[in-house]
Amino acid sequence: MTGVVVLETTKGPFTLRPQRPDDADFLYALFRSHMLASVAAMPVDAAMKESLLARQFRSQTTTYRTNYADARFDILEGDGVPFGQLVLHEADGVATFVDFALMPDE
Repeated sequence: MTGVVVLETTKGPFTLRPQRPDDADFLYALFRSHMLASVAAMPVDAAMKESLLARQFRSQTTTYRTNYADARFDILEGDGVPFGQLVLHEADGVATFVDFALMPDE
């Protein structure tokens, strides 16, 4: 697969690979895992909270894809299981981590 990077660590290897359309559910779950606390205290029902989170996720995704169209959008995997994402933009000799998120330990 093009763009795949395997990194060896003391805890074993992990892989950065380009995002694919079938990563959509994982990416939403990752976003939700970090944002759920921000809507938890809102005085609305669970369905409204979920709707808000889904809209925020779509907005963030669209903003990243529009403003950083030439960035690397990677999934971090260990043993073939996704556990995070890295969005890396490089321009004018500067590398910017647009987003770096790991699935929290459960």
